[in-house]
Amino acid sequence: QLQQRLQAATSSPPHFQLDTNPSPAFAGNEVQFPQAPPFSCMDVDSETDSNHDTALTLACAGGHEELVELLLSRGATIEHRDKKGFTPLILAATAGHEKVVEILMNHAADMEAQSERTKDTPLSLACSGGRYEVVDLLLNRGANKEHRNVSDYTPLSLAASGGYVNIIKLLLTHGAEINSRTGSKLGISPLMLAAMNGHTAAVKLLLDMGSDINAQIETNRNTALTLACFQGRHEVVSLLLDRKANVEHRAKTGLTPLMEAASGGYVEVGRVLLDKGADVNAPPVPSSRDTALTIAADKGHCRFVELLLQRNAQVEVKNKKGNSPLWLAANGGHLAVVELLYSVGADIDSQDNRKVSCLMAAFRKGHMKVVKWMVNHVTQFPSDQEMSRYISTINDKELLEKCQDCVKIIRVAKDQQAAKANKNATILLEELDMEKNREESKRAAAARRRERKKKKKLEKKEEKRKLHEENQKNEMMYVEEEDDDEEDEKEEVEEAEIEKAASTSAAEVTLGEQSPARGGGEGEEGDSGIDANSQGSCSSNEVKPVVKDRRKEKKKKKPSAPPPETRLPIPATSKPTADERRSRELAVSSGAASSHETNTSSSSKTP
Repeated sequence: QLQQRLQAATSSPPHFQLDTNPSPAFAGNEVQFPQAPPFSCMDVDSETDSNHDTALTLACAGGHEELVELLLSRGATIEHRDKKGFTPLILAATAGHEKVVEILMNHAADMEAQSERTKDTPLSLACSGGRYEVVDLLLNRGANKEHRNVSDYTPLSLAASGGYVNIIKLLLTHGAEINSRTGSKLGISPLMLAAMNGHTAAVKLLLDMGSDINAQIETNRNTALTLACFQGRHEVVSLLLDRKANVEHRAKTGLTPLMEAASGGYVEVGRVLLDKGADVNAPPVPSSRDTALTIAADKGHCRFVELLLQRNAQVEVKNKKGNSPLWLAANGGHLAVVELLYSVGADIDSQDNRKVSCLMAAFRKGHMKVVKWMVNHVTQFPSDQEMSRYISTINDKELLEKCQDCVKIIRVAKDQQAAKANKNATILLEELDMEKNREESKRAAAARRRERKKKKKLEKKEEKRKLHEENQKNEMMYVEEEDDDEEDEKEEVEEAEIEKAASTSAAEVTLGEQSPARGGGEGEEGDSGIDANSQGSCSSNEVKPVVKDRRKEKKKKKPSAPPPETRLPIPATSKPTADERRSRELAVSSGAASSHETNTSSSSKTP
């Protein structure tokens, strides 16, 4: 356009006197501008029809420093605005032409000029575009670092949103407010903007400079972490969690950071959250009763569902409408999610609060692939009446065709299932009969075993009773034998005493025979003694046969002992042995002998 204007100026009528001395060449264009006459006919501020551009605005936007100098020297309007309301300084700052900005500021350009629609200043636009040199120049010239545009964003917020670390550091060095809340209704901080847009380095810088990590937006209570999760910024999420951000913070919607990630299907974000301690079975959203699993299943994020199941998420949960994760996946036509949930034991026949099954939900939406898979696994089918009633309400032709195809699939599956059920019932009845016969056989065998055991028990009891009676009988006989033995011993003792007495009498007789030689008186006494001894001798001789006869009678009366095989063994301590009886007899005889010697000695001493 400049070239066209110059050509028009050089081809003007001859009454215009133009100076043909060339001016310095413009960098980038091989056009030489003639020096303007004292009363030039060319309007330096002429505008284009489309965008209201002037030569100065175009030169500033293109960064043509010498041309800008020339136009300003020719009186170009330094505050001219194009159709968008941009001044030459705004255009130069937006494009990052530091030299042009400096030229304009040296010519007293308004440093706080604002665009008409967005109310952006040169500093705001330079920060938004990452023009570090321009920002540095404007700040050094005293530009307002807290200006807010129509969106209520400050220069720092715009720089954080773009992730321009050097500009953020420069603004903070010049005293910009680090926790300034921007957005007329949002109240979002520079940290939130950097986190939401995934600028990890900017987030780290802001945190190092003291930004509040758990600051919340006033209206929805979102934090930098929830915004980063919502946008899937896993590196920023990891950094925020390392800096002790609240992993279970709930925004006004009731969603946790894990639920925000599940909504977007950001698997890496979900893995970072779970590794850093997020609760996979956190309480559901208060308003909808949704969990991370129901949200991911409803959106069809198969990989996120798989991640949650690997971390032991509860499968049989239902939201406020009674929808299970598998129901939501079937309703959305997400076959991969349906198969995954079924493989871990989800109830494929679950119903919502309106008694609509998973299969019916897929049928209503015309998801033929899901219906074709589900008919091979469900145990309950919707009735023909229910399907016909729903089809009658469909107005969409394409959906109607899909639902009719689903009806055919379901009916074929129902017939196949009925035939299979009949076959299985027959097999089951046969198995039941066989089982019944086996049980009866077992009971009969058990009864026979019990009878045999009972019979054996009775036989043992009878045998034991007989044996007990025989033992009692043998014990009685043994007691009688002991009594007889004791009587025999007593008789032997008596016999020994009698013999002792007899021996004593014999000794006295001997002494009496020796006494007559001593004298007559004594002879009379000796005669009487002889008579006594003779009487004693006769009595002892009479007693011996009597004792022997009595012993013989007892032996005759004593019954014979039972055979040894019928007698029970008797303890050795209960009956004296033959050796013991012999020792007793020897003791008795020795006692008698000693007494006889005593009597003999005493009689020998008698005068």
